[in-house]
Amino acid sequence: MKAQIIRAFGGPELFEEADLPDPEAGAGEILVRLHAASVNPVDYKVRAAGPPGVAPALPAVLGCDMAEAGKLRPLLDQRRFALAEVADAHRHLESGQALGKVVIDIATA
Repeated sequence: MKAQIIRAFGGPELFEEADLPDPEAGAGEILVRLHAASVNPVDYKVRAAGPPGVAPALPAVLGCDMAEAGKLRPLLDQRRFALAEVADAHRHLESGQALGKVVIDIATA
């Protein structure tokens, strides 16, 4: 995959394009195809100063705001469903009671 990485903390000129191995999902995880990513104030503060306790190991890929390659609704409903309750999750969404997306916890499968 293509990524922008930093090898040191400092200004935006430190970003460099890199080819990294495609990530793989582990147990209890899913892999999401991204459509877009963004830089928020936390990202540029980490890049600039590398604050202790927050800064990642270098080299690093920064960024925590991402958009999946489907319809986007950033709001998540407070109710969680187990994988075996997918039909209930759909009904919850269709009823109009859900606040945004619902979360299906695949770790409980």
